[in-house]
Amino acid sequence: MSEEKLVPKLRFSGFKNLWDTYKLKDLLQNKSSNISINQLDENIGEYPLYGAGGFLKSIDFYEMDCDYISIVKDGSGVGNISFHEKNSSIVNTSQYLLPKDNIVLI
Repeated sequence: MSEEKLVPKLRFSGFKNLWDTYKLKDLLQNKSSNISINQLDENIGEYPLYGAGGFLKSIDFYEMDCDYISIVKDGSGVGNISFHEKNSSIVNTSQYLLPKDNIVLI
């Protein structure tokens, strides 16, 4: 008896063949976040801030003006990834994975 595993699929627009193989470094660039949640106790606003476990709070600024993927780089959730829409930010325990030119995250 075979066991099936559920594997999430991430698709990018603009590619001609569904089965083309690309290296992640050719599609995305990484950028570190400098936002420490400890420094934002009194900061309240309209822009979402995310951490390893998801939404943390709304703050009055954002770092990213495009859709992006985040990957946890510190703590027990290392390697967890999530998709976030533009006009949001992540804390410094995660890293931004941003689309390179001509790549659209869908």
